[in-house]
Amino acid sequence: MDFRAMLKHRKYAKWGLKEGDPDWGALKQTDGEGDKFKRPEKKPESFLKPLVDQSVKEGKDKKACFEAIFSKTNVRAKWFKQRQELFQGAKYHMKSEGDLHVLEINKPTKDDQGKYIVECLAIQSSAFLSVEDPDPVYTFTKQLPKRVECYTRKQASLECVVSSFKEIGRASCRERV
Repeated sequence: MDFRAMLKHRKYAKWGLKEGDPDWGALKQTDGEGDKFKRPEKKPESFLKPLVDQSVKEGKDKKACFEAIFSKTNVRAKWFKQRQELFQGAKYHMKSEGDLHVLEINKPTKDDQGKYIVECLAIQSSAFLSVEDPDPVYTFTKQLPKRVECYTRKQASLECVVSSFKEIGRASCRERV
């Protein structure tokens, strides 16, 4: 109850007869709730930098790296691949420094392709890792002979065989010896 409300009662009414109403300045009128302290509104936790899709080539790229920045620091992150939790080991290396969470996949193969999820405080961010096929390795299954003898002005035939039938057109070469 403030002073203004007390003046409305009879026994305090005689106090203000001579002077008039005092200057209260910029006081706010209360609605009867009382003074409550307002708490600052919490910002909802979220990923400031979500995961980004990655594309690597098998055999060529040594690592695939996923990075995410969470709004709150020192939060434990869980990593998942196709809803199966990942753990630290030779294949996966996980780092959490402050608000930065990093997953490194060593020597990615076709088996590592899929959806990766990071979860902090039940909030998730996801990205897709696509792994391209490695460059094919072609070898000669039948080598050219080291030396060929033939008569002058006659054609000599040299033949070699490549390990892939797709490379026959690229490997053929006609030269006159």
